[in-house]
Amino acid sequence: MYRCRLNVISSYEIKTGIKRELEKKFSKLSSVLGLKGEVNLVIVDPRTCQRLNKTYRKKSYVPDVLAFRYREPTLIGEIVINGEIVINIHDKKKQELDFNFLHRLFIHGLVHLAGYDHEKSRYQEKVFNNLEKKLLSI
Repeated sequence: MYRCRLNVISSYEIKTGIKRELEKKFSKLSSVLGLKGEVNLVIVDPRTCQRLNKTYRKKSYVPDVLAFRYREPTLIGEIVINGEIVINIHDKKKQELDFNFLHRLFIHGLVHLAGYDHEKSRYQEKVFNNLEKKLLSI
């Protein structure tokens, strides 16, 4: 059986403690969602997020988070997060990532990678939101 693994790739500084906490959370969350394999968490600048959104979703706004599912045996997909959104709003000079908001966006992306979509119908949006709330409490 393939073990779950989170690869964190960032153009922003991530404290070791935050990275370890994300890896621990991923292990628990992937078990609940039934995900097996690797996920790349990519934290990029707003321009890159917007370019990806335009290229793959044909939408021109700057998103907070994007999720790309892959059909590879060991790679589940990628979660791309706008790093400017998760910088600690209380001290922008430090350019630190705010773990709580990063965690929330990470969960949002994981739910998408598990096959849920909040944009298809009101019912699916409700299911998606309830699952997000459940995962945030883990």
